[in-house]
Amino acid sequence: MYRQGMNITHMHVFVNGEGREFEFNVLDVEEHPTEAQLKTACEIYLNLESGLLRNFQVEGYEASGLVVLRPDSVLGKEDEYTVRARIFDSLINCPHREMGDVLALHELMCEEDPEFYAHMAVWAMKNTKVRDHKEAFLTVLFGSKHALLRDTAFAMIQDFPAYQVARIRSHMAGAWKALEIRVKKDSSAPEKKRAVELKLLKKALIEVHEANGDLTNILDKVRTFFKLNKDVQVRTRFYRQKGKNKEGAWTKFNRVKIEAFQKGLRKKAPKDMKEAVRVFLKRLEGSKSFDYVCVRQFNALKDLYASFHIAPSTLADLVLFKDTPPEGTMRYEMKAIAKLRDPLEWATRVVAADIPFSIAAGLSPIKLTPVHLVALINQMSAQELLNNLGALEERGAMENAEVKTLINTKLKKAKTSDKVDALKAQKAVQVLGEKLSSDVVENLTQVTDAQVSRTVAIKRRTILAIDASSSMDQAIGVGKELGAIIAPSCKSDFACVSFNDMAREHKVTDPDKKSS
Repeated sequence: MYRQGMNITHMHVFVNGEGREFEFNVLDVEEHPTEAQLKTACEIYLNLESGLLRNFQVEGYEASGLVVLRPDSVLGKEDEYTVRARIFDSLINCPHREMGDVLALHELMCEEDPEFYAHMAVWAMKNTKVRDHKEAFLTVLFGSKHALLRDTAFAMIQDFPAYQVARIRSHMAGAWKALEIRVKKDSSAPEKKRAVELKLLKKALIEVHEANGDLTNILDKVRTFFKLNKDVQVRTRFYRQKGKNKEGAWTKFNRVKIEAFQKGLRKKAPKDMKEAVRVFLKRLEGSKSFDYVCVRQFNALKDLYASFHIAPSTLADLVLFKDTPPEGTMRYEMKAIAKLRDPLEWATRVVAADIPFSIAAGLSPIKLTPVHLVALINQMSAQELLNNLGALEERGAMENAEVKTLINTKLKKAKTSDKVDALKAQKAVQVLGEKLSSDVVENLTQVTDAQVSRTVAIKRRTILAIDASSSMDQAIGVGKELGAIIAPSCKSDFACVSFNDMAREHKVTDPDKKSS
């Protein structure tokens, strides 16, 4: 709900079933008004009868600065449709861990229509792929005042992986999130410039910290840099890291991590959730996959045991907390593999122990050779291969015939995998471009076509019209991407037309290679 002191950027007011949206700065009111002052200012601006908004409830979404005024009464059909439509609209977007507004919207829906929300949550588990939304549904269900909704969440959370269960816990009470800027090879010049600016801010923080000075002014600059509200908590965590100085000698440097507190539902995890996590962990301890999960989701498991005060089993205690894994476990093998310098012996042990790629990649004490790469690719899932094609290309994987053959074999298997993102293959082609050979590009294109066809089926005759004017470069690029997604999904006739002075049809000659 809205509270005085929130930084408001824009308003949305429902009057007679219609929504009116406008900027906050058009209102004749102070920067942080009370609810009554805000309602009066909206009435004056919208030329409404005085007191009309008296029975309106005020909802505030701090992450986006949006404030909504809606009738404080039983939902009518139009209002009910509006809330439900907003929930469905939100499922189309990917929050990328920015959960503030998503949780607020889900909580509003659950309060106003709990029965529909529970049914929608069950539907979403089966029909949506965005993990953030699935986590939001379970977080709000566990935070509900209705026991039946908490029981629904209890049942559904048992099928989640440990790292998502840990995220759901953090969404409940809130969690600290690292403020970073990741720069890749294909990052734009402004992104690279911002990364340099952040590096300078961190350097300034370290200098003030070493001089025992006050960090307040620099933290205000950090809030401005990341466009955070003034009331968002920001903290610094200083640590020492080993590295080489300018003369090449090993020494220790001060480093800093900057974190902001991401608000969740601001609720304590209920007893139902603790019991659900206890059941989840005990089932996991008794399953064959526990050893694997201890490797892939080590920090998430430790967090769940510690935050809910659940006693671990003997094996979990040895592996997770005492760091003395018994012989025969994956973490025991990891310790041994990290000491091996012979590539062939290293690769043999990695494959024999079935160490996941993302873990094995950091275990080699020497520079990766083709022998290492064969072992790593063998341990990759189809999705991991698509995600890491760039890293493999940088390490010379495409220059070695045997390694390249193994990559193509894995890509062919990705066509029928149930756990592959259809657009990842297309993105890999766009980013790597000419660095990939024609046969690898062909396999990536086939993966995109096969996965899109498995996911979506368009049965009606379809036409895609693209504005090819010289000023519409972005539209042409978007049109190509849409065509690559739509064409393989069409079970009936598909036509692509570009137009400038006159229309021009682009025919798809090979139905099995539509995205090309």
